[in-house]
Amino acid sequence: MDESKWTRTTHLDNPCLLNYLIFSHPDCLISSSEKIDQEDSNGGSQDQKQLWPLLVFLHGAGEKGSKIDRITAHGPPRVLTEKGIQNSIPPCICVAPQCPATQFWTTNSVFAMIEEVRSTYPIDSNRIYGTGISMGGFGIFKMIAAYPDLFAAVVPICGGGDTMTASKIKRIPMWIFHSRGDPIVPFKHSKDMVDAIQKQDPKEVKLTIYEDKEHDSWTRTYLNPDVWKWMFSQSKTS
Repeated sequence: MDESKWTRTTHLDNPCLLNYLIFSHPDCLISSSEKIDQEDSNGGSQDQKQLWPLLVFLHGAGEKGSKIDRITAHGPPRVLTEKGIQNSIPPCICVAPQCPATQFWTTNSVFAMIEEVRSTYPIDSNRIYGTGISMGGFGIFKMIAAYPDLFAAVVPICGGGDTMTASKIKRIPMWIFHSRGDPIVPFKHSKDMVDAIQKQDPKEVKLTIYEDKEHDSWTRTYLNPDVWKWMFSQSKTS
């Protein structure tokens, strides 16, 4: 199968105060206005335009700073820039912000970035997905607690969250990954979240445990086609 050529766009000095990369599948490059013009010329309705899923990726602590290319070291940005595996992720718009060196992920700045992207690209608001690794896994749990109606599904990897938020996030489908012997972020962080959410009669919460002592739970997760199939099958309308 021929490999699709994803387009990378760098966004610096943004109103949301986060620098970020956008990766666009070629099918998604037709802007909303161009799509409307196409449909008008063919006698279609202006209300019928193609919308695309938005994949939000939050990196770990090792990629913080101001060198934007650090973001491509792991996760979806690596998948979408590495020859041979780009087709692992279904067509979408992927946004990957960079956390400033002296900060951690803050929900208001990530949300502001998402709003910027939604104002620029033809995003399907019913299919916004979130994933993050390590510090980014914690960031995803913070995001769904702060904005429980924003995401259609999330995949936090080797992260954790506040178990007191379980009742707020129970309606969000989530698939959590962690190595049992993780030496950096203890497995207990993910296990405690899963246990707390399961007590709330959740919509869907899954936990995959890798039986090793690796902190890197993400490389194999993001190369697993079942993960993407599951994620992109979720919609807030279902």
